[in-house]
Amino acid sequence: MVSQQYERADFKPKQEVVELLNKSGYSKNTTKTYASAYSRFLEYVDTEKLLAIGEKEVQSFLRLLSAGPKITTQTYKNALATCFDMIDIDDMNWKSIKVAQGSRGRRIPKFLSRDQVDAIINFYRDDRRFQASLRVCYHCALRVNELVSLKGGDIDLRDKTVRVIGKGDYEDYIPITEDELIMAIEPVMSKVGADEWLLPGKSDGEHLSTETIRWRFKEACGVLGFHATPHYFRHSRGTHLIQMGLDVFYVQKYLRHTNIASTTLYLSTTVDELRSKVAVLQGKK
Repeated sequence: MVSQQYERADFKPKQEVVELLNKSGYSKNTTKTYASAYSRFLEYVDTEKLLAIGEKEVQSFLRLLSAGPKITTQTYKNALATCFDMIDIDDMNWKSIKVAQGSRGRRIPKFLSRDQVDAIINFYRDDRRFQASLRVCYHCALRVNELVSLKGGDIDLRDKTVRVIGKGDYEDYIPITEDELIMAIEPVMSKVGADEWLLPGKSDGEHLSTETIRWRFKEACGVLGFHATPHYFRHSRGTHLIQMGLDVFYVQKYLRHTNIASTTLYLSTTVDELRSKVAVLQGKK
């Protein structure tokens, strides 16, 4: 079966694709990544002077692609599939388009010690609402966009759950498993209305931006003397749950990973942990 062929004129300019991604609710980072992949594909088409574009040409592009340290070939494929669909190029058989496995080694998630997590949280002891938000962010392993999207009604201290709208507008409920967390945030939550943003922005009706959250992490870490981003809280929670002995299957559910392969990265031990385990075994001999 011959696949559908498209002409160069069928592909909209990058800026139009960016606008479509923004309208579809993709995050700023995802939009940037997807638009970059789409732009690189158009550059490839123009350089090769392709008159007809189909699955074979996409496959060739992915094979020639030299993936950078922050984006995999699979991500490029996903990005192109999304962008093509938005501009009505929807007859591609993406399952037939293969990508090289292992085009970039999967990196062990960077994480903080529990003391470092507490240090960042306690840095904002004078901003009780932001401090409470950071506690929820760590405990529930939230992505930064999930954190800023929380409203007062999403945190149910009676049922001990936090309602989260994750990737793809997927709704999930994360259990609050520590009574200490409830006691720490209850005084703040009692003053937050059900329809009120947990982290309100400067303008009425807006929540705090993800950029502001990242800036505040940078502010705290600049004083504390170590590097971290908001996503480190998510990595740290996953790592700490593994270290506490929670089965990787439940950690996957907790982190809301669609693929357990993402969760198994948290099984990686640090050099110090490996050294201590070996030392114990040697001491028994």
